[in-house]
Amino acid sequence: MSAVRAPHEFSRGANNPEICRADWDRIHELIRDLVRRVPHSGSATLQDEQILIDADIDGARYLLVRLPMPNQAGPSLSPREKEIVRMVSQGLPNKVIAGVLNISSWTVSTHLRRIFAKLGVTSRAAMVAQFLDSYSTPRTSSVGPVSFEFGSSRPK
Repeated sequence: MSAVRAPHEFSRGANNPEICRADWDRIHELIRDLVRRVPHSGSATLQDEQILIDADIDGARYLLVRLPMPNQAGPSLSPREKEIVRMVSQGLPNKVIAGVLNISSWTVSTHLRRIFAKLGVTSRAAMVAQFLDSYSTPRTSSVGPVSFEFGSSRPK
């Protein structure tokens, strides 16, 4: 489904109170009709951007550009990063994750910093929530459940 996004100030009516929802609906209808009439460039693909209209009206330049749809798959995490997110989602601390993966806790911290940056989050809970929103496929792991012996600080 397509939509014409009104500039924020117009949607509030601050700069032009005469533009109402019905006007935006009509503008949307006109743009859709116009886009259908513009021939597609033979060399343009869905991955390319294409200028449909480049017009000079009353001394101002107006462009109508066809852009590819943004990737909805979410940020790309490595298999190791996905595994760390899975383990964090199970409530495991960095030391336990490091022990299970046979890496240092500093390396786990580095992975977490990079995951936070990729997902645009600042906490472990937000990381897990964002990951679950971005990756809707079931996740499996080669690392099984972690169990501990009483008094042991390392997983069995």
